[in-house]
Amino acid sequence: MDAELDGTYTSGEDEVARQRLKHRAAFLERPVSGFPGMTLGQTVASVVAATEEAEGVLDVQRFLADEGHSWQTIESVLAYLGLDVPLLAE
Repeated sequence: MDAELDGTYTSGEDEVARQRLKHRAAFLERPVSGFPGMTLGQTVASVVAATEEAEGVLDVQRFLADEGHSWQTIESVLAYLGLDVPLLAE
């Protein structure tokens, strides 16, 4: 049985990977300010879907701002997707 599936780990490296997955899952479950019932994971999914519809050409920052998301949410989504994070707040 796969160690990742049954929860057993044999080295410190596996524990680090498990902690990263746990952190990532918790991040995606965080609520989005101003959007009751919406999570960051759902917001990321909407950006991915919009990017696919735009055939890969999408200004993610503008898309999220036009949807009414805060700069904190925009920065979080951009960072999660590995895109440049703007310096919106001082």
